[in-house]
Amino acid sequence: MAFFSTFTKQDKTVLLRGYFGNLNVGDEAILSVIIEKLNKKGYNNIIVASKDPSHTQRIHGVEACESGLTFSFLKAFLKSHILIEAGGNKHGFLSIIDLGLPFVAKFLGKKIYYVAVGLSPYRWKGLPLHNKKPITKYSFIKRTILFILFNYVVDFVSVRDENSKRFLEINGVNPKKIKITKDPAFELEGSSFLVNTLRKNGIDLTDPLICVIPRTFLDNDLNKLLSEKLVVLIMKLIKNLHTQVVLMNFSSEDRGLVYKIYSALPKEVKANVWTIDATSFHPREVKGFISVCKVVIGARYHSLIFAISENVPSVALVYDHKMMKLSNRYLDLQPVDNFQEEKVMKKIKEVLEGGETTG
Repeated sequence: MAFFSTFTKQDKTVLLRGYFGNLNVGDEAILSVIIEKLNKKGYNNIIVASKDPSHTQRIHGVEACESGLTFSFLKAFLKSHILIEAGGNKHGFLSIIDLGLPFVAKFLGKKIYYVAVGLSPYRWKGLPLHNKKPITKYSFIKRTILFILFNYVVDFVSVRDENSKRFLEINGVNPKKIKITKDPAFELEGSSFLVNTLRKNGIDLTDPLICVIPRTFLDNDLNKLLSEKLVVLIMKLIKNLHTQVVLMNFSSEDRGLVYKIYSALPKEVKANVWTIDATSFHPREVKGFISVCKVVIGARYHSLIFAISENVPSVALVYDHKMMKLSNRYLDLQPVDNFQEEKVMKKIKEVLEGGETTG
C-alpha cells in the first residue's frame, strides 16, 4: 500500500482506529494486514482502538485500548505519533468523533492517514442498499468540514471503491489526493491451522464442501425469508448434489441466524451440515478454511473477497453497492432479498462437474 512509503523515522507509536473488536472477520482481516505491513516497516509500537481490547490482543498480539471517548483511548491518542483510520464502511456522514479527531491530531502535530476506508453515500438502516440511490445533497456546513478535513488536515487518503471516491469528490475534495486501493483483505495470507484442527477432530473434508455465510438485517421478515431460502438450498445441495455444507458466521450479529437455519434442517440433512463461528478464529485461519471449499455462498462482503483471492468460485448474495464492483469475479450474483435457489444450484452443479469457475 502506497501510504507506507510516506512514513518517516520520526513516526513512532501508531494508533489504529476502525470497526475493530466488534467480532467481524472482515474488519479483523483488514487490521491484520495493516499490522503486518507496519511491522515490516519497523513500526512495532501499535495500539488498536477496539470495542473488545482483550479480543484484539488475543487475536492480533498487539496493545489495544477501548474505542470511543474513553480514558484509555485518550491516553493512547496523546501517546501516538500517527493516527490511522482504516477499513469499515462509514455510511451517510461521518460522526462527530470521525470528524473532530483528525483536527485535534493535526493540532498536536500527528500524521493522519485514511487507509482503504469505505465512505459510502448511503444511509445504513440495516437493510439492503443495492436498489437505493446515493445521497447527493449535503448541507453547506457538512461539505465545508469534509472539504477542509480531506484537503488540508489528512496527510493521505485511500478508499476501497469508486463510490467512496465520488463521495469525497462531490464534497469538494481534490481528486488528485484520493487514491483507490483494493481492500487489504485480498492480501491476507491463509493459514491451514483451522483445517488441520478439523481433520484431527475427525471432520471429513474430502466430499465437496460448500460454505454458506449469511447476513442478518434489521428486518425480521427479510431474515425469515433469507433463512427459509437457505434451508431449501442447503437441503437440495446435500440431497441432489451430495455435498457437505458449512454454515459460518462472519460476524457475531449472524450467530442467531446461523443457529436458526441449522435448527430448521431435518435430522438426516444435519448429518452433513456443521457450523463454525468464524469470529473465534484469526482471519488467516478462516481464509485458509475458505481455500478448501468448492464453492462459497456469501452475503458478507469479505467472505467473497476471501473466496476470490483463494480462487474459490463464489455466489454473491448482494445487499450493498460495494459488492457489485466485483461482479465479474463471481460465479453468480443474486439479490439477497430475492435470490433464486434453482439458478444457484445450476451454477454450483457446473462447478462440481468441472465446468464453470470464477472469472
